Amino acid sequence: MWSAEICKTFEELGWTDKWMEKGIEKGIEKGKLEDAQAMFAEGFDIETIARVTRLPSKTLESKLPVQ
Repeated sequence: MWSAEICKTFEELGWTDKWMEKGIEKGIEKGKLEDAQAMFAEGFDIETIARVTRLPSKTLESKLPVQ
């Protein structure tokens, strides 16, 4: 666990906001990928999934079991 002094320094530098922002971005992307996996399992094609999730087709092709 970090000390209060270190945490305060991070806050002063604005790092906590950046970390939170990155965490939120990662969470959103993870949710989109989970939606994409569910859509793929239901038979949706990659182009439709890319359009709905706004994820690049290349990303989907690397993350989904495309044949």
